[in-house]
Amino acid sequence: NWRSAKLLTAQYNVVVVPNSVLARQAVTNLSRPDDTRQITLGVRVALATPTFIEQVMWSVLDGSTRIVKDPPPIVVLKTIDAAAIEVDLLFRIADP
Repeated sequence: NWRSAKLLTAQYNVVVVPNSVLARQAVTNLSRPDDTRQITLGVRVALATPTFIEQVMWSVLDGSTRIVKDPPPIVVLKTIDAAAIEVDLLFRIADP
């Protein structure tokens, strides 16, 4: 349909927006807003205290020269089960 645009959100939802609305708004293409790329890396690690795992993940993120500092990386503790702790690391890297 030429009267609307379909936009894909960061959560992979499709939103239909009328072109009349788009014509009046600024739109940022989040897949390429700048020369960096968003990475979400899921990691499962052996059981340890969540604080220790978070400190180790921050150490790894801080030690990388490719990860940009602004916006800062994010460490998310997702799940804890009998075998492991699942962590998501969200960060941006500079294009090579």
